[in-house]
Amino acid sequence: ALQVSDSGQVALAISYQQDLVISDSITFNSGGLAFGIGLIGIDTNGSINWAQDFFGTGSEEIRGVDIDDQGAIYLTGIFSSEVTLGGPLLSGIEGHDVMLAKFDHDGTHIWSKGYAGNGFDQALGLDVQGQVVYITGRFKQNLSFDDFTLNSPDHYEVFVGAFLTDTCFYRSGVWT
Repeated sequence: ALQVSDSGQVALAISYQQDLVISDSITFNSGGLAFGIGLIGIDTNGSINWAQDFFGTGSEEIRGVDIDDQGAIYLTGIFSSEVTLGGPLLSGIEGHDVMLAKFDHDGTHIWSKGYAGNGFDQALGLDVQGQVVYITGRFKQNLSFDDFTLNSPDHYEVFVGAFLTDTCFYRSGVWT
């Protein structure tokens, strides 16, 4: 996933397997056969300002990235088992679960959160508008966002969630 801000700030979010050479001095390693993820800040000349890689005990994939008006970077995607994105350990329940994170303009972790359910849950897109982060995806069985749980008997359902940019707390706007 790639996002360019109005000021030219570039955030490149990647999923990779095994070793990935970013530059002569930067190599990401996923720790084995599972997929890891990385976030890279690039300037308007194409030079790498910073790079961070993350991986957990399962596989991770970034499915959406955006930059707000202050230069903060948001990402969403999926993880299985456990992952850390520079903050507390996120733990899943089963299959894939949803992750959402915010980083400063220089890649410093601000917050991250996992949302889990008993089925196969995936965040597939993200957009930031003002003080709200919107994510969309699909889930099967159930998926919990803080104190709100979505349920689906036997098939996939689509969700759209709205979260406050300063706290990652579920705000409103989940539809199935």
